[in-house]
Amino acid sequence: DDDDDDDLNILPDEDIGYEDEEVIDKHDRISVLKKSLENEPYYKKILLTLLNIPMITFLIITFTMAIGQAIIQNFLFLFLVDEFDADSTLLGLTIFVTVLFEIPIFYFASFLLTKLGYKNMVILAHCAYITRVLVYSVINNAWLVFTVEWLHGITFGCQWLAGINFIAAVTPKGTEGTFQGIYSGSYFGLGRAVGSIIGGFIYDIYGPRIMFITAACFIFISLIFFTLCHQKQNVNYN
Repeated sequence: DDDDDDDLNILPDEDIGYEDEEVIDKHDRISVLKKSLENEPYYKKILLTLLNIPMITFLIITFTMAIGQAIIQNFLFLFLVDEFDADSTLLGLTIFVTVLFEIPIFYFASFLLTKLGYKNMVILAHCAYITRVLVYSVINNAWLVFTVEWLHGITFGCQWLAGINFIAAVTPKGTEGTFQGIYSGSYFGLGRAVGSIIGGFIYDIYGPRIMFITAACFIFISLIFFTLCHQKQNVNYN
């Protein structure tokens, strides 16, 4: 399939694992860069990899998705209590459902990465998030949150798996831990901190429903950005 060949093929193989260099097409410029940096000093490996366009795109997407996740994580419960006087049972069940639906995503990680690929998993994560927050913005009963709460497994699971696979595939040997730390810091640290501040401001000034709609628009822009950048990057990979 031509479309599959055009995708950034950083898929795992059951026999070789994530870090094998054959995971990336030999003509891919990232692969060329990765091999060229093998014998370079540590600081040069880090700097040149960070300045690579696909890595910049990846980190921007990670940051934007983290902002979105922070809005749900920090303000969904507040919204349910303020709007519907939700009790602790309902709030606890929302956590149960979100965690429950992460399990199959991570269990079938290798299958999903092989069948969908990096690009499609990131797109799927964006679409699941947008759907989730748009439903939050229109529900008139707290229990309706469960119609979309299971989408957390897709949003977080697909984004996180795609990110880990990307980092393992494109980073030079000896820098994997550093870039995994950068990825985690962007997602769980900086991005969520910024999302918490922005989300809190919008919640107080405009209300939770406008906050969720704004989050949907923001992640939609992130989706368009990723799709356009990925298409342009694919031209260089062939």
